[in-house]
Amino acid sequence: MRLTPGQRAAWEEVVRRVTAEVGPVTTEEFRYSLTLERNGDVGRVQLDYDGESAEIALAYRYDGDAARRIVAEAYRIAGIVEDVTGLAGFDCQTERATAEGDVEAAVGHLGGVSRWAQGEIPRLLTEG
Repeated sequence: MRLTPGQRAAWEEVVRRVTAEVGPVTTEEFRYSLTLERNGDVGRVQLDYDGESAEIALAYRYDGDAARRIVAEAYRIAGIVEDVTGLAGFDCQTERATAEGDVEAAVGHLGGVSRWAQGEIPRLLTEG
């Protein structure tokens, strides 16, 4: 990874704004990306950035109000990344731009996958 001075400055601004607007974070620098991790009261959100793209990940363990809270936080972080870097966010689960802010569609998808995973994975592990 070779960040330009502008990309490095954008990353530093993302970290500053997420910390100020969402809450405390930890960061790490890896060979191929910079990582921001937010472990807040709603759960864990991870942001990876390589200067040309960014990706947000969260676990499939949230349902109901917990899903709503973690998705809202992930969308807030996505909005900051979009604002600072000029990158356009896209939620692959809902197949919509994150700028549309369709939190309820994302919550429904996350909750459905979470319920499936919590029911099926233990069953598969005991059968295997």
